[in-house]
Amino acid sequence: RWLRLLPESVIQRYPGLLMVKAWVMEWLWRLDLQMHVVRQVEELLNADEAASLPEADLQILHGQLLLMRAQEAYFNNQTTQAIDLCRRVLTLVPPTWKYVHTGAMLYLSFSLQSSGQALEAERFLLTEYDSCPEKMDAYAARVIFPLCFNYFNSGQLAQTRKIAELVHQTADRIGLAVLKSWGNYYSGVVLYQWNELEMAEKHLLRVVENPYTAQIISYRNAAACLALIHQSQGRSTEAWQLVESISHETIRQTLKKTG
Repeated sequence: RWLRLLPESVIQRYPGLLMVKAWVMEWLWRLDLQMHVVRQVEELLNADEAASLPEADLQILHGQLLLMRAQEAYFNNQTTQAIDLCRRVLTLVPPTWKYVHTGAMLYLSFSLQSSGQALEAERFLLTEYDSCPEKMDAYAARVIFPLCFNYFNSGQLAQTRKIAELVHQTADRIGLAVLKSWGNYYSGVVLYQWNELEMAEKHLLRVVENPYTAQIISYRNAAACLALIHQSQGRSTEAWQLVESISHETIRQTLKKTG
């Protein structure tokens, strides 16, 4: 909304404003559009524009770009490149930029797990979590959260459930709604796998009934799992309504954030 107050011609001239636009695309999960903006920022930084920026600002801009490139590499199954890029981000960006740091940790752990280094990913995240002076803050929650994904993909459902509950409790205490929805999703999907359908439904409904506080991808996943539960219970009409809601919610959030 703030970006739309500025003419597009102004946004195109400033790397910092374009980076804001790239993060908007991240939260919309429009990674195709995001990479177009990333290339625009890179072109500006390779031109004369970079000469007018302080070195510290340049470092942070480059770190954010590298994180988005790492995400792109991960989703293109280029895990070795993603690992290298994430490690460069952690070196380049000051620890005070906690969101970027934890984003690099997330894709580093995902890439390690996907390349057969699940134990190294687990050790990396647990070591960082153990070093956190405050275990019930946003940074600690974001550090431990990737273990839900890694444990679930490794079939370690009990560990997934344990971490999901920890993420949920921490996020609930500090009011971090996005991670709270992820905690509910992973608890729900594990309970579904265990055939504890009533409890699974309660967790998944907390995500589906609060779409404004969930990322699009967690909403989609929760709605899809909830549809499977309804279908298994003979509630086909409700299941199809949930499937349809996935497309509707994606469109609504896209229009809300870009319209």
